[in-house]
Amino acid sequence: MSSKSLFELATQDPIELNSLVLKSKLAALIRILVKEKNLSQTKTAEILLTTQPRVSNLLNGQVNKFSIDFLLVSLLRLGYKADFDYDPTDLDEPLRISMKKAVL
Repeated sequence: MSSKSLFELATQDPIELNSLVLKSKLAALIRILVKEKNLSQTKTAEILLTTQPRVSNLLNGQVNKFSIDFLLVSLLRLGYKADFDYDPTDLDEPLRISMKKAVL
C-alpha cells in the first residue's frame, strides 16, 4: 500500500496537484507572517486589499479559493519579495523561486 498526500487523494491531475501544493506553501507562509505580526483578520484584509471573509478563508486553509498570483502579491504586501532564477541549462531544476524579507 502506497502512502499518498492529502493533495494526491484530492486529484489525479499532476498540474492541479502541483498547483495545490504551491498554493498551500504560500498560504502557510502567509499564516505564519500574520501570526508573527499579531495581525487581526481586519488589519490583514486592509494590508492585502481584500475583505475579512477572504482572509478568514485564507487563514483556514481554503487555498482552492485563491490564485497563485493573489498569494504571491499577498506575500509582497506583507513585506516579502520574490526572487526568480532561471537557468535553462539545469534540466532538473531550471526555475528556482525564493521569498525573502524585503526592506520596506
